[in-house]
Amino acid sequence: MNENAAVVELSNEQWKFIKLPSEIFILKLNSSTIENVNGNDINVRVFEKAELRFDNDFAKFQYLDNGYILMNCDISTIPNEIITLLK
Repeated sequence: MNENAAVVELSNEQWKFIKLPSEIFILKLNSSTIENVNGNDINVRVFEKAELRFDNDFAKFQYLDNGYILMNCDISTIPNEIITLLK
């Protein structure tokens, strides 16, 4: 997540994109792979209208024509505003 957006995996194949402050989009997962780039495993998730590439620390998310650089975080650090939107 960052100050403008968050991508959340709720279960193994259920993903949501949150464009803060209040828009939420369901992401339909098409494929899930791992690519090794210079010795670093990059997780790649391809969705119907988006793509997410991430490692243990950072992520690059492309949704339609908009791109976002995100930081990975532990579930315990997710802000309450995002938790409320997910409910």
